[in-house]
Amino acid sequence: QNYYSIEKNGNYYDLAFHYYCDELDGNGNECDAVITTNNNNWAAIEIKLGGYDLEQEGIKNLLSFKKRIVENTKYPTPRFLMVITATGQPYRSPEGVYVVPITCLTK
Repeated sequence: QNYYSIEKNGNYYDLAFHYYCDELDGNGNECDAVITTNNNNWAAIEIKLGGYDLEQEGIKNLLSFKKRIVENTKYPTPRFLMVITATGQPYRSPEGVYVVPITCLTK
């Protein structure tokens, strides 16, 4: 777990980056990264560097992960879900998951 503070418009936000894995329930609920803020906002990210089939698997994993977290914790609906891919065009899936090539994540 890594912590960072960022400033935006004069306000400071504490961010925490986590790796989350929960295989204990046998459902394979996991994702590659979770970003949380000090006010319970959160986002989940999967990294799938293969093609379309792996992108779809990432979307399915994130939706399952979101459902489990929202139903079983104090956390609200995530601010966003994202699958990071190696190539392709960025898009938003019909379920609302962002699919973004890693090359789009530069300054």
